[in-house]
Amino acid sequence: MKLNAAFGGNDQTEKNIEAHKHWRSAITELWKSKGIISPDDPSFLSLAVRSPEKVEAFFSELQKANERYAKWVYGNALQKNGFQSLASYVDQPVDESGYLLGDGLLSKGGGMFISAGSGIGKSVIATQCAISWSVGLPAFGIHPKRPLKILIIQAEDNDNKVIRMTRMAKKIVPEVKWHLFEQNVQIKRIQGDLVGESLLKLAESIHKGFSFDILILNPLFSYMEGDLTDGDDCSHFLRHVVDPFIARMKCGIIIVHHTPKQRSANEDPNKKWSEDMYAMYGPAELTNWARSIMHVESTNDDGVFKFKIAKGLEESGWNERHKYFSHSKEKATTHVGRVRYFRCRDSQSAARPQ
Repeated sequence: MKLNAAFGGNDQTEKNIEAHKHWRSAITELWKSKGIISPDDPSFLSLAVRSPEKVEAFFSELQKANERYAKWVYGNALQKNGFQSLASYVDQPVDESGYLLGDGLLSKGGGMFISAGSGIGKSVIATQCAISWSVGLPAFGIHPKRPLKILIIQAEDNDNKVIRMTRMAKKIVPEVKWHLFEQNVQIKRIQGDLVGESLLKLAESIHKGFSFDILILNPLFSYMEGDLTDGDDCSHFLRHVVDPFIARMKCGIIIVHHTPKQRSANEDPNKKWSEDMYAMYGPAELTNWARSIMHVESTNDDGVFKFKIAKGLEESGWNERHKYFSHSKEKATTHVGRVRYFRCRDSQSAARPQ
């Protein structure tokens, strides 16, 4: 009878040299303590005939040792592969060092969507967020943890549109913080075949010289390879291309995306709030992947929009599920454009800024 057979071992156990040594040592000590010869010894059978009770007691102890050994081996394997007991998390403090926005609305290694229909001003929203967060100021009621470095890669807006949008910085950024705005936001228009993994390789090379905290991709249609209606294609891009990238860069990502058609906040007063997180064009995998979603809809009041934290409300810092914002009513000038959003009390207060 072989030792590992008596013990209940197998070939896989033999391959684990460290565990096997531990096992052999434990069994040897057990034999010595019981005054029993090894089962490898031919005289073991005669001992079994002479003292069956002693052998039975021995194997009872051996079974207990087997169970302890199994716990040791599998526990060791769990630790080596990064598994932890769920109970070990109970008394651990929450680590906020990776938070970028709110109370974890967006963290390092996390993804967020900004979704809205065409014409609402998704690029303006993204630009206003980038300007404000780059100097440590809130945008749309969402506070950054500190002044953030932000890289914007976009495909839809030409230089003149970017000029008009960024003029809002004159109204948002205090003079004493202007240097942060200059340092902390970079933008590039990329169109054509540079998509998917190739695009993120470019972003990774940029990160070596400009260690951005947030990458804004605008829009998803321009930069995802594959079919946006296909759950497998979306899953591959988000989980196997984007996730490894933001993990390596230790950054967050905000992806600007469209809804299937223009939606009005007044369309269905009985609509459940949970439906908003599925308002984006594409499969449910988009919603499943995102840690947070900000969804924007038009209202019946011209220039007034309903902003919702469709996913991640508790981490957003908002006290309500939606807020109304309106376009600025200030007259456009050569140096300061009217394109930006102000908070208003409701859809009827049409742009009286609070």
